[in-house]
Amino acid sequence: MIRPWQSSSVALGPLFTVLLVYTFLLFPPARCADETKVSADVTNFDWHLAREIFRHEDSNVVFSPFSLKLLMTLLYEASEPGSKTHRELEIVLGERNLQQTRSFYDQFLEASMKANEDYEFDIGTKMFLDKSRGKLNGSYRDLLEQTYRTSLESLSFNGAKAAADRINQWCDKITQGRISQLVNEDTIEGSVLILANVLFLKASWKNSFLDEHTRDLTFYIAENASVTVPFMSQTDLYDFTEHAELGAKVLRLPYKGRQFSMNMVLPFPNTSLTTVIDRLSNAMLQSVSDRFVREEVIVTIPKFKFNYGTLMNEPMQALGVKDIFNRNASLPLLSPVVNSTKANSVEVSKILQKVGIEINEKGTLAFAATEIQLVNKFGYDGDPFQFEANRPFVFYIMDEETNTVLFVGKVIDPSAST
Repeated sequence: MIRPWQSSSVALGPLFTVLLVYTFLLFPPARCADETKVSADVTNFDWHLAREIFRHEDSNVVFSPFSLKLLMTLLYEASEPGSKTHRELEIVLGERNLQQTRSFYDQFLEASMKANEDYEFDIGTKMFLDKSRGKLNGSYRDLLEQTYRTSLESLSFNGAKAAADRINQWCDKITQGRISQLVNEDTIEGSVLILANVLFLKASWKNSFLDEHTRDLTFYIAENASVTVPFMSQTDLYDFTEHAELGAKVLRLPYKGRQFSMNMVLPFPNTSLTTVIDRLSNAMLQSVSDRFVREEVIVTIPKFKFNYGTLMNEPMQALGVKDIFNRNASLPLLSPVVNSTKANSVEVSKILQKVGIEINEKGTLAFAATEIQLVNKFGYDGDPFQFEANRPFVFYIMDEETNTVLFVGKVIDPSAST
């Protein structure tokens, strides 16, 4: 895996997240197939993937299972039914009803296109095809455009610089200037197809933190290591639970507008972060949600801002998706049609995801004046609960309307910016 990557600075916001996932489908296959048996125990894609990524990183991590699943679904749609490629993708995606999957993405992506004054949420997916290689299957192209909101653009990859500039212009527009270089000339050379997905989310806390309550406190990275960082603090009503089976406190921090939320998972002092991560699953998340109680909570969490990038090849192979990376990849609908003949001639070279996130007190200046919440207004008897994230924790960002996990991450050192 590559290390966290460096990118341009981002604008202030309680949550600023930019995700880039691009898949390279390169030149005629040249590698040998890996005949390792497909794992059937992959029914919790988000958390199986999280464990594979987290186990190789002892630093801050953030990634988007949603974006990766979307691209894997496009590959699944392009695969030959009954092939090993098809079976592997079917198992890892937990695919049971393709029509329901299509309906979900159709509705979800349609909703994401609607303007909202409370948050910015944009998803862009595009295929860039070397026009000298021909064109893609017409019915597949229509499916991409109508159901998955994925557009197709033909470019001359012979002019590598011009092609790279065009792809980067598209990325720059989607990310509102935050990411201006997605690919370079070396990326283009030898490529047949570049499949890219960009997800952009910027949202304001429903209950903003006051600047004057932010103070420097100690964050304990490990038993003999600590850093001093700014912590935000406020007392308010939150969905909260102390979940014994998970071994952690869980706090839901809602965002303004659509039902986005950040859920923070803080291990109990006698439970390791690794143990908690190993227990996370779809069923566990449902159990957490069922046990949420609206409580008065004193929330103390660190501000953090970091970028992360990783090659997804190894984690996906660990989950059982191997065939797309070798010469036996069966992706006929992604193989360009040349002279009325269709060759099964593409394989995936790289799946690379990049994410940036920033957490601070409030949203844009437009929201700052109206989002202030006063403390000590609920009249509860007894002491409020405490949620002090002063040690490594996990977070996941959800679209509560569809119960979709958009982002997953862990914070090991909030002072580390990359």
